[in-house]
Amino acid sequence: MVDARAGLMPADKFIAKKLRKLNKELILVVNKSEGLDSDRIEAEFSKLGFKNKIYISASHRENIDKLVKKFPEISSEELELSTEKSGIKVA
Repeated sequence: MVDARAGLMPADKFIAKKLRKLNKELILVVNKSEGLDSDRIEAEFSKLGFKNKIYISASHRENIDKLVKKFPEISSEELELSTEKSGIKVA
């Protein structure tokens, strides 16, 4: 997960490089993307080399449904319990 408002950070590049070496299907979650120029965000974070990206706003609950659909092993009951206890948490 990266922070769209902070922009592409050196740590983002470092972690992305390590993750790509795993040769697994990866999804880049771009948080805090609401109200920002989508073309600019896409151009900036495409540099990380992830094919799959989801743009969300955790605090506004935008596109959370798209994120959850990517992880069918998480039941809707588990998600509701998690968000009720302490807000949205994405790892």
